[in-house]
Amino acid sequence: MSVDERLRAGLAANAMTFQPAVESRLEEARGRGRRRRATRVAVALVAAASATVLAVSFPHESDRLPPAAPDTSPSPTTELFGRYEADVIRPGRLSGHWVLEFVGNGTVQVTPPDGYAGVVSGTLFTADGTTLQINLFAQDECADLANGEFSWSRQGPRLMLREALDACAARRLFFTENDWVETSE
Repeated sequence: MSVDERLRAGLAANAMTFQPAVESRLEEARGRGRRRRATRVAVALVAAASATVLAVSFPHESDRLPPAAPDTSPSPTTELFGRYEADVIRPGRLSGHWVLEFVGNGTVQVTPPDGYAGVVSGTLFTADGTTLQINLFAQDECADLANGEFSWSRQGPRLMLREALDACAARRLFFTENDWVETSE
């Protein structure tokens, strides 16, 4: 017998010995399909029940209260916004004419006197109706110290600042010991 014939006979014998369980595999596959359909039906029922609960729990349009009118009264903080000037006397190393413009976006435009060599750009503030936090002089006079915190109020055109918490003596004197008056440029 030739090699070719022996290979053919061996392959045929091997093919006859392997009998796949086609019927049992077919039933297994059909069972998975039934389980998937049952799962989809269960999910659909839960979704429908949830939608019903949501529809019942929300009031009908006619039962709803009208939306509240937006509060259009000005924030007490808007009283702080504006341009203030002072002829600073204390502390002596900061003496001269200063201009601070508090802008509604949380920045302060600072115009120092001629000859002041410190950094005033990037001055930021946060405020509420009574408290002002500011980082002025954070890069020079008050380096490595936290922001200054002051209580503030207005008396006519004057901005009154009192220290609440500030570890920087120069900034504390700058704001509390000078007369800050609102100007219109």
